[in-house]
Amino acid sequence: EGQLENPLLFGARGDKKLTYAKFSTFVSKLQDDMLRLEFEALQPDAYDSIDLRQFAQTVVSNVYPNQLKGHMNRIEGPDFPEGRMSWADFQRFSASMKQLKDVSSAIELVSAAHGG
Repeated sequence: EGQLENPLLFGARGDKKLTYAKFSTFVSKLQDDMLRLEFEALQPDAYDSIDLRQFAQTVVSNVYPNQLKGHMNRIEGPDFPEGRMSWADFQRFSASMKQLKDVSSAIELVSAAHGG
């Protein structure tokens, strides 16, 4: 009694303070774990890489979900490049997409602040 099921953030009794550093580390680890789960869902091979077609389908379905059907013709077509994407490349791509989202948000804020 009085014990938390998961004491990670607030201690076993729930009486510890949660610092920004601890919360930030927790969120970062959670994001990394979620990214790894997304990668694993694409069934990487023994070399920890996925097919570029799988990767492209995932990107399109996340960025343009309403346009997936139209893009699938290109992804499945003969002109689509063959190749593999490693876990490290997948992580780098995800990080760059996050930075683009941050830049986009900043542009929107500046635009809104200037009445545009």
